[in-house]
Amino acid sequence: MEAIKLKSYLKIAAECLRDLGEIPAGHLYASLMCNGVTLPDYQIIEDCLCKVLGVKKDRSHMLTWTKRSETIFNKVKAQVW
Repeated sequence: MEAIKLKSYLKIAAECLRDLGEIPAGHLYASLMCNGVTLPDYQIIEDCLCKVLGVKKDRSHMLTWTKRSETIFNKVKAQVW
């Protein structure tokens, strides 16, 4: 996937998770898959959410937005998006 598309899908995923607070990873993947995101691309997006934005992923694959995520998201949003 090209970097521009990946960046926009990452933004969509982050904003979706931010609005909902938490979402099962499979549901997030399904919603992105409808727009053409493949599983390997989704795994990159999920890794970025967890490793860069500080999103928590538990054993049941629930993704949860945290206060740390909000802080980092606002910094990244101002610089990148």
